[in-house]
Amino acid sequence: MFGTENDWALIQYSIDASHYRFGYISSKALPKKANVPALSFNAVDAWTTTAVSLTDDPLYSGSELLFLQEGLHVTWLATLGEWAYVEVSSGDWARGFVPLSSVTTSQEIDMENNPSEGGEIVYDGVVTVFHDDRIEFELHIAESGPLASSEVSQIRVTDTFGDSVLAILSPDSYGTYYGNCSLGGDVTSITLTAVDDAGTAYSQIVRIEW
Repeated sequence: MFGTENDWALIQYSIDASHYRFGYISSKALPKKANVPALSFNAVDAWTTTAVSLTDDPLYSGSELLFLQEGLHVTWLATLGEWAYVEVSSGDWARGFVPLSSVTTSQEIDMENNPSEGGEIVYDGVVTVFHDDRIEFELHIAESGPLASSEVSQIRVTDTFGDSVLAILSPDSYGTYYGNCSLGGDVTSITLTAVDDAGTAYSQIVRIEW
């Protein structure tokens, strides 16, 4: 018995000699005088760093409950030794364990995998999204992209759905556009717009979602 969450108690129980399971039972099934503490989860956003199996038996068989794709968003609830206890809400809702090495609280987005609406590679570099609603940028204008010969004075970062400006990225002497900003918990998509010296926006719009 590990504790209670709302009307449920998290327990470990045996299925057979080689398979134990972490799971939930109704708190009403506990003895009337049972003194069980409340579970205290420190839930943070996280992402899988590789394709990995979710298991409900981290201490014994490690049998697969679900298969998680690389880059999948999960909620990291707690840690048990070398295992992360996570909640998956994409597709099948489930809770289970994955190795600590297979999750991270920051998501690196490779811009070469994020083309414009027209399918062109506009930027290269990395955008990193952190679990505490921070985001960092390290971008270059793609050498073979549609803006390679353009005079880009800044990259404007806006909330895709709220349209508010989150950051203005200006190039350093090497042509790298660095910057960071806070997102706010409801922002899950941003738009990158290149702007010239006159303040005119180029048409190659790039959106990033997570």
